[in-house]
Amino acid sequence: MGGFVNPGNVRFDFYSPGDTLLGSVTVAAANGFGGWADPGGISRVRLVDLNQDDSSFFFDSLTVGTIKTSEVPEPSSIVLMGVGLLAMVAGRHARRSRSEV
Repeated sequence: MGGFVNPGNVRFDFYSPGDTLLGSVTVAAANGFGGWADPGGISRVRLVDLNQDDSSFFFDSLTVGTIKTSEVPEPSSIVLMGVGLLAMVAGRHARRSRSEV
């Protein structure tokens, strides 16, 4: 979740579905951007006017959605290491065969 705020200093407090504070983001500039993402979900957001001067909050391009993740594939470096070990064994075997002839 994220959005632009104008003017002044605003703090976003993000809460989990269990109403636990996940974290806070302070936007301390005109037209600043603030945002937060949490894999456990966000149930509510509290906006706090840090200037306490009745500032207005304007949101543009506010996005609420889910984060899509993909599975991490097995590292190909393990396969490369296996191929390298096989090449070393084959090279050693070839040297032994040549030295015996």
